[in-house]
Amino acid sequence: MRTLVQGLGFGESVRRYGDQLWLCDWRAGVVLRVAPSGDVERVLDVEALALCIDWLPDGRLLVVHGREVRVLRREPGGALAAHAAGASRPVMPERVPGWRTGACGPSAARTTPTASA
Repeated sequence: MRTLVQGLGFGESVRRYGDQLWLCDWRAGVVLRVAPSGDVERVLDVEALALCIDWLPDGRLLVVHGREVRVLRREPGGALAAHAAGASRPVMPERVPGWRTGACGPSAARTTPTASA
């Protein structure tokens, strides 16, 4: 066994996308990407709890912003845009356009996407 990432406040929402490992650090409010070489890149800062991540079919990253109850989309240039927002109660993933059922639930390991060519 090999340690890939150290110093996480609360590592969660681990996903594999293509040949890279992705995860959220809930305490730091960041999304991280780990390359096969072990290099860790801070991909996205979320001002609050980044609850869960997934990808649209075109490869854009989606992140659930826990405190604001909305889903953000990372555009190709790195800017964040609202993908689904404004619910008075938590947004259920199956109601978010482009979100795959089970992507953030107990079956997430079985539904984790792979990068398309």
